[in-house]
Amino acid sequence: MAGIGHHILPRFLLKGFASRVQDEEAFTWVYHKGRNPYETNTKNVSVEKFFYGKEGELCADDEITKLEGEYAVLIEELREKDDRYEVSNIRIGAFIAHLLFRTKLLRNFAHNSAEYMLDELAEHFSDFENMKNFILKRPNLIKGSIEEELKKYPIPKRQKKMLMHKAQQSILTPIFLKHNEAEIKMKIQSLIKYAKNALPKMVKDGHVKALNKKSISGPRVDSYSNLRWFVCKSTQPLILGDTGCLFEINGKKRFRAINDKDEQILNVFLPISSDRILVGVPSSMPQFSFNVINEAIAKCSQEYFVCSASSENFLKLHTLIGKDASILSNNELEQIVDGLIHDMGRGSL
Repeated sequence: MAGIGHHILPRFLLKGFASRVQDEEAFTWVYHKGRNPYETNTKNVSVEKFFYGKEGELCADDEITKLEGEYAVLIEELREKDDRYEVSNIRIGAFIAHLLFRTKLLRNFAHNSAEYMLDELAEHFSDFENMKNFILKRPNLIKGSIEEELKKYPIPKRQKKMLMHKAQQSILTPIFLKHNEAEIKMKIQSLIKYAKNALPKMVKDGHVKALNKKSISGPRVDSYSNLRWFVCKSTQPLILGDTGCLFEINGKKRFRAINDKDEQILNVFLPISSDRILVGVPSSMPQFSFNVINEAIAKCSQEYFVCSASSENFLKLHTLIGKDASILSNNELEQIVDGLIHDMGRGSL
């Protein structure tokens, strides 16, 4: 049965960063952006009300709970392995993808990107010339409205077709559109406003629907599964970021919380405890700095990271949270929107 508080990062993963264990309850230190560090029960970390949906509605909580049971056993076993132990379990790739797909960063990115694009389109269409050219190049935009209107009248099919043609010819003219400029602007603005209001639910439903699938598969999972995976013992306490994994890629931005499927992966890092990290590599085991990994995890975390202790070093990492948390930069988003607007201007969208 689906619960109320849903953990975005699974508790079995958070458990590896326990500062202390009391009976069966694990506690950890939370370094949250904009707050003083605090120690709390892991049941209070990375939890959000109905994040994966409500019972009786679209909900992925039960499916996620089933998967967690399998993955918890796997991670617990890996925490006991020696340094440089090579993992042969085929479920590693699916687990990495599972963590990536359930992250709050992914949902926030989808929402913020769509909202940004809607704002840019609203600005573009505030110029009536842009709106007029858009409509004139897309006669089918009004076809449905005319058809619905003609259904109200008992007219022979052939006559309806003729009326449809004449209506499109008379409406899709610069003079007609200019005469109805105020009404058209109002409808476009209302449509964009409606889309923005509906956006949170649309994004959440899409995310939950994807997570509710019985299994995760595809090119991304294959790319993770094809890596060689090692358990490495850390020489210093590790932190776990709120996105779980850290990707090192061959590109301008070396570390990412989520990799693009077309980017060349150099390494994938997943801390599984304060002294163990799971590393995925294309070939042989590389040399890397745990200081660099901790710093990159802090920068790629959106809101917080957890760790097993309070220290001056972690306080320094605390100031870096969110520095590299965005999946795309504003410049990259602008390029995407500019491309969309360019294609709309040509009539190819």
